[in-house]
Amino acid sequence: EEAYEIFKEVTKKRDFKLLFACGLFSTQIGFFTRICYKSYGFLYYRDDSFLTLIGTMITVTGTISRLLWGGLIDYWTFKRIYWTIIISLLLLTISIHPITELGKTSLYTIWVFGINLFEGGHFSTFPVVAIHTYGDKKFHIVYCCLLYTSDAADDLLCVDLGGRRIIKKK
Repeated sequence: EEAYEIFKEVTKKRDFKLLFACGLFSTQIGFFTRICYKSYGFLYYRDDSFLTLIGTMITVTGTISRLLWGGLIDYWTFKRIYWTIIISLLLLTISIHPITELGKTSLYTIWVFGINLFEGGHFSTFPVVAIHTYGDKKFHIVYCCLLYTSDAADDLLCVDLGGRRIIKKK
């Protein structure tokens, strides 16, 4: 019951709504890339071994990006980091069609690397902001709600980018 009261209190605050909206709308290109990179890439690059290599790179880049952004949060403000992430993801998102139309595997590799490098920043900076904003007692509830943004976006878009419905059915 205490957790419910904390949840009610926190979700009414502007800071929470802003963080939730940021997570909801800014992580979707990363989810798309992680889940659909092979299907989308196969439309332009009919090389399964290349696309499998891209999948491996996505995993490695996700790890590197979390370490990178987690270290940068000690030196940069959240606002500076977040704007860097958002602007970079926006530029990368609008460049996907021209890049794939060129048909060069090197450009697609750089594009996927860039998306995952910037997208990983959400998952290493949001916990820091949540704990600084809400403290130790409320952090776990707030961060769980922030992690829900990907499920909420899936439901909002009527898709299953994260594959959660498939997992739950088994």
